[in-house]
Amino acid sequence: NFINVNNPTCYGDSDGSIEIEYTGGILLNPYSVEWSTNDYGVTTLAQLSNGTYCVTVTEEVTGCEVESCINIGVDPIQVELSVLDTAFCAESGGGSVEAVVTGGTPEVTGYNFEWNSGDFNDQGFSSLFEDLAPGMVTVEVWDSFRYCNVVDSIEMPFLYEIEVDATIQSPFCYGDSTGT
Repeated sequence: NFINVNNPTCYGDSDGSIEIEYTGGILLNPYSVEWSTNDYGVTTLAQLSNGTYCVTVTEEVTGCEVESCINIGVDPIQVELSVLDTAFCAESGGGSVEAVVTGGTPEVTGYNFEWNSGDFNDQGFSSLFEDLAPGMVTVEVWDSFRYCNVVDSIEMPFLYEIEVDATIQSPFCYGDSTGT
């Protein structure tokens, strides 16, 4: 039986562990333990990354054996950013960005977000960042462990650019008001 199973903390980490317990067979018979990792004689494996691990326990006198496998791991945190509302003008706000996050180990309240857009920052549990001016928008997302994170960015566009064309028409003579 697998009695203690710990997934790696973050995707790519090697800090998972598995512990087994075996009972039964003929009283006082010795057992051998062999893992798919080529570890022998131990009931606990540590420093494990995502993957499937198998153990074979053999009663040495009778040769009876039992194999059991278990998969441990955590999915990587993935974020997909999308612009919901485009900023109005090159120098104004009105834009909004949403982050859709999967993987990792989210808290009961969800993921933690740290948004950054130029001089404006926001932090908390909101997957929506609003009233943004044009420019680069960056989000860093953490799961419940606060050190499993991912960073992504998206460009906030703008709808309108105001251009002013000015033509100077000088007056014909000094003191005239014929200029525009």
